[in-house]
Amino acid sequence: THTHTHRALSFVLSFVIRMDFSSASESEQREQMALVMKGMADVFHRMSLSCFDKCVTKYLDSSLGAGEAECADRCARKYMDAQMLISKKLVEAQQPQ
Repeated sequence: THTHTHRALSFVLSFVIRMDFSSASESEQREQMALVMKGMADVFHRMSLSCFDKCVTKYLDSSLGAGEAECADRCARKYMDAQMLISKKLVEAQQPQ
C-alpha cells in the first residue's frame, strides 16, 4: 500500500510541477496551488467516505478487522488508480496536438 500511495503522490506532484504558472503573478500562483491542494483534499475525502461506507461493518470495535482492512486497502487502491487514470487523460487532453 505504501508503494502504491507513493506512486499516486508522485504522479500528483509531477502533474503539479508541470503546471505552467509562468504567466501568473505570485498571488495567482498561490491561488492556483491552493485550488490544486483543495482538489487533492477533496479526492482524499471522497475516497475515505466511499471506502468507509463500503468496508467498515463493525462500528463498536476500536480497530478494523482483517477483512475490513483488506477491503479498505483494495478500495483505496482502486480509487487512486481511477483518479490517476482520469488525471492522465485530462493532462493528455490539454496537451497541444
